[in-house]
Parts: sequence; structure tokens; C-alpha cells
Amino acid sequence: GARRAMKAMPSLARAGIFIPYLAVISAGSCNVAFTRMDEWAGRGICIFSPEGQELGMSVKAGQQAVFNTVCTRSICLPIPVLLVPPAVMSLVPFTGASRMAVEIVVILGSISFALPCALAILPQEMELSTSSLEPKYRGLKDSLGKEITTVFANKGL
Repeated sequence: GARRAMKAMPSLARAGIFIPYLAVISAGSCNVAFTRMDEWAGRGICIFSPEGQELGMSVKAGQQAVFNTVCTRSICLPIPVLLVPPAVMSLVPFTGASRMAVEIVVILGSISFALPCALAILPQEMELSTSSLEPKYRGLKDSLGKEITTVFANKGL
């Protein structure tokens, strides 16, 4: 199927490695969106005041959390996993079983390096301005009577 499509449309062949990357982004984004649908289109996620007091559930915070998760997990994480192994393996002179062993080590190393780095791009705890949330979270006061302008939420992994 893919070879026939590339022969029919030579411009696809120029896209090269971006085709699998776009497929991974699409699949990962859909996976996160469908898995966490209740957070961005349903109940939302729990938000907290700077003092740690639970303020309620916010759909807008849930939308931001899911977007941030898609950015880190679906867009940033696959880059080293899809780009490093082909680049390294093009330089490896081995053949046969030794080449396969090197390839497995390179892939495992890429995943081991990429996962912590991708998850560290955006912190798990989000800081959100109340002006970007639902109107009911604007004008809230803390225990000292000061207006709460920033809230916190767990974006998840």
C-alpha cells in the first residue's frame, strides 16, 4: 500500500520520516483526547487555591491540562524515539544478529532518555490564572481575604 502511494505521489517520498511521526502524533493525540474526554468536555479537573484548598472542578483547566499532555506525550516524546535510532543505525557497520542487538539497545536508550525529558518539559502541576477559567472562579478570596488570582491543578501525565 505505502509503496504504491509513494510511486503515485512522489511528493510523499520527500516527506520521508515525517510520515511515521505524523502518524504517531495523530494516534497519540487521539488516544489522550479520548481517554481523558471527561476532563476537557465533561466534569473538568479539580483546581486548588495557593493555600491548597479545593475550589471545585474546571472544564477550562481540564482543556489546558489535556492540551499540555498532548504536547508533551504525543508531540515531544516521539521525536528522539523516531529520529535517533535511524540516524545511529545508519552509522553502525554491524550486520545480522549483532546489528539487531545494537538496534534494540539504541531504541531502549532513546526511550529511556526521551520519556523523562518529555515529561519534564511541562511540570505536572499547572499554575493557571483565574481570568482564564470559568467566571465562578473570579473574585474568590483566600483565608486572609485577598483575592485569588492564581490557582493550581494537576495536569496528569
